[in-house]
Amino acid sequence: MTRIQDDAQKLASKYSEEKEGLEKRMQELSQSAREEVERAGAEYRRQMSALQTQLDMTSSTSAAERAELIRRIDELQNRRSHGGGGFFGMLGRALDGLFGIH
Repeated sequence: MTRIQDDAQKLASKYSEEKEGLEKRMQELSQSAREEVERAGAEYRRQMSALQTQLDMTSSTSAAERAELIRRIDELQNRRSHGGGGFFGMLGRALDGLFGIH
């Protein structure tokens, strides 16, 4: 009878140890999963922020490029409407354009 009680106590003790070990492992896995979810969320937010910044910069650049093109078109239309100014006027404008003078 004593042997049966000793065996039962050993089994209960071993069960308790294994249960504690498994609970600890489950807590570690749970913590690891939470950290991975947080890391993935942070990476997602970082990528979305970078893409939004890039989109904003592209939109701003496009608007600036569009404004520059409109300015250049207006400048060309104004030159044409004010007459060519003859040969020397056209030569002067060509030289101004060549040297970056407006």
